[in-house]
Amino acid sequence: MQYRFKKFLLDTDEKTLSWSGQPVTLTAKTYEILQLLVQHQGELVGREELIQQVWKGRIVTDNTLDQNLYRLRKALDSLEPGKYIEAVYGQGLRFLPVVEEGAPPAENAPKLASSAVRTMRFAVAGLALLGLLSLLWWTLHVEDSGQPGTPQPSADNLEWKAPAALAPGEATAQQPPVSLAAYRFYLGDLLSELLSGSAYQVEDLPSASSSNAPSQEFVLSISAADEDAARDGVEIRFQAPEGDAGLRATLVSVRGDVRQAPTAYSNSQALPLFTQVMQALEEALQLEARQERVAVYLPGTEAVLTAHLEATAARMRGEAALANQNAQWATDSEPDFPLAWYELALSFRDLGELESALAVVAAVAPDRFVSANPRFSYRLGLLHAQLLEQLGRIDEAEQRYNAIFDRAASQGDEVKLASVRISQAIMYRKAGDYPQAQSYLDEARTWLSIEQDPRLFGTWANTQARLSKITGDNRVAMEHAILAADAFRQAGHVKYEMASSNLAASLLLAQREHSEAERLIKSTLFTNESIGNVRGQCDNLFLLAGLYQHSGRLQLARQRWDEVIACKQDLGLTGREALAYLEAMRSAIAQRKPREANNYFRFLQTLVQEQGDESLAPYARQAEVEMAIAQQDQALLQALLESEEAFPDGRTDYYRGVLAELFENEALAEQYFVAGREQLPAGASFDLHLLYLNGLNRIYARTNPEKLRENLALCQAYRPSAYPFMKYQALVALHDENPTRARQLLEAMKLEAPEQWWPEDAQMLDRVRQATAAYWSLNPTLFLADSNSVDSGLVPELPKDKL
Repeated sequence: MQYRFKKFLLDTDEKTLSWSGQPVTLTAKTYEILQLLVQHQGELVGREELIQQVWKGRIVTDNTLDQNLYRLRKALDSLEPGKYIEAVYGQGLRFLPVVEEGAPPAENAPKLASSAVRTMRFAVAGLALLGLLSLLWWTLHVEDSGQPGTPQPSADNLEWKAPAALAPGEATAQQPPVSLAAYRFYLGDLLSELLSGSAYQVEDLPSASSSNAPSQEFVLSISAADEDAARDGVEIRFQAPEGDAGLRATLVSVRGDVRQAPTAYSNSQALPLFTQVMQALEEALQLEARQERVAVYLPGTEAVLTAHLEATAARMRGEAALANQNAQWATDSEPDFPLAWYELALSFRDLGELESALAVVAAVAPDRFVSANPRFSYRLGLLHAQLLEQLGRIDEAEQRYNAIFDRAASQGDEVKLASVRISQAIMYRKAGDYPQAQSYLDEARTWLSIEQDPRLFGTWANTQARLSKITGDNRVAMEHAILAADAFRQAGHVKYEMASSNLAASLLLAQREHSEAERLIKSTLFTNESIGNVRGQCDNLFLLAGLYQHSGRLQLARQRWDEVIACKQDLGLTGREALAYLEAMRSAIAQRKPREANNYFRFLQTLVQEQGDESLAPYARQAEVEMAIAQQDQALLQALLESEEAFPDGRTDYYRGVLAELFENEALAEQYFVAGREQLPAGASFDLHLLYLNGLNRIYARTNPEKLRENLALCQAYRPSAYPFMKYQALVALHDENPTRARQLLEAMKLEAPEQWWPEDAQMLDRVRQATAAYWSLNPTLFLADSNSVDSGLVPELPKDKL
């Protein structure tokens, strides 16, 4: 069914929203809310009914619904300003615009504005999925053994064809694909295959175009692989102007130090232009005819190439679903185009459908074109090994990696050698064999440079960063995360650039470098929003919520956690959703809001029960422990901690120390806090160190002012937040008979941590203002009304008779 309001078209069969023919990006939940409201236009829809229909009865907070409504209003209003959704207090929501059913009249039907829109529409047809599934079912049951019996992609495997109105080749030359990075990736690969086995290699060069130039461009340099050989080669400057000016390529031959006159080629379509470029290269470099080598890269029509390039561009931006739709259309339209099948496998992998990706690889591997193209055959084999590893078939993956490595070694291909070793390093990192992973990374580095292959160099740097983070060398991890982001930026892989930037931000957060981390997270969030990378936005919000929480901006933290929860629900990432519930609960406890904390606790318990996933159980167990601490339920806490099973994030001894505190055994509590901190792994976050140090601060504030002074000196190395650090410093000042200093510290704490300025803190400040130095020197501990460790996200309300 189709519904029209203003210039919007809502298609409930295709589950799409468009405005003036342009697709509008919505999350799954915001789309469902819109559909429900549109179908009840003018009627009041209760909030409970919305939650029941959209979340299928699942428990969600009012804030989750409000955040989704905010995103929906913002998406509609940004395209056509106006009032869309009216909220009637106590009654519900009403959709205001007039809604008409059915498709728009033919004369007013919006034209397809670009090949990207066109591809999205026909790629979502349901029969395409049926045809693909029939192919995948067959290939999943015939394992790739390299024998003739393995099915090959062909027209017989496909049941769906593009509608006649959108036949391949029709009007697709009017506008080039959106992403220049997709052109660069494709043409670089095409030329690398063309030159494979020759004395030449392809290298990316920085573009020299002016910032005011109307067109985008990139430059590829083809030169002798042997540095001692004559400096002969070709430089290719490729331009993809905006509008209908056509595509252009300029070739400049180089003989020694002499640059020949440039030769320009232009065409309205990419396919004939690329063919011209290859023929010119063969002539300029005096290569034998090599068209058969690149057959795997050349489809029969411009429409299929456009769909393939758009799939590549979408994947680079992190839009796996859109990449999958475009790749499916390309393979359906031209089953004998192996490169499109490879892109389809990559998109399935990015969607988490590993068995489907493996089936596609197994189907295309024995293709006659593949065997004639060694570079493409290598890439397909490497993807096959990676998928086997991701599916847990480690022995099979290792065998394939070693076979690929041996072939690359016999060819002397250093890029392939590096790529295999990086893949093996990732496999061993995940398996926990860090020395072997590091050995492979060190070996790969000897064959790599960012100039030679920025994408592969970025993968190496990102892998090194993650390995260094695990092994506790955060400085090296940070350096390589930044290197990786820069390399992916050069390669045009925005999705991976943002992922590396997020890794750098998480490392900054671990070191409590809040200002720099916040700048980086917000910058990355802006980019992810601009390219529509929802998964990346969720990761940004997760980091931002943690930053606000640990820097004392608790209300902002709660808002971000609610956004993260809604986002993870839409994406089906239950592990991250569970962790977000736990962190939101901690934030509510830190705000001393028991009802909200209990709500998050119940939501988490419900999620774990619904999913039945054992990996989520530790989050629920941890939440039980921390709720028991907040409620000072000694018996429950003791029962929960009787298990010898450790908590995964290093808090086990902290919880046991708090239990000892509740039983007023401060000597035992001190032992747990000291031992727990000593056992933290190398590179543990500053927050974990402060968790244990603040536990000691609580004890020493009551029992030993000198130890408190020493412990506070240790805290400074971990960049503590104003609360409760300044409070403890004020107590030391009181012990030193310096009430003026104590007053300054408390007033500074009030300004720097206003959300954690509690009534007892105000009382303490008032008493300090009225007191004499002599009085404080005799009674310093009377003024610690509540020494809570808010940095940890926990607020254990210790018995006041102990103070």
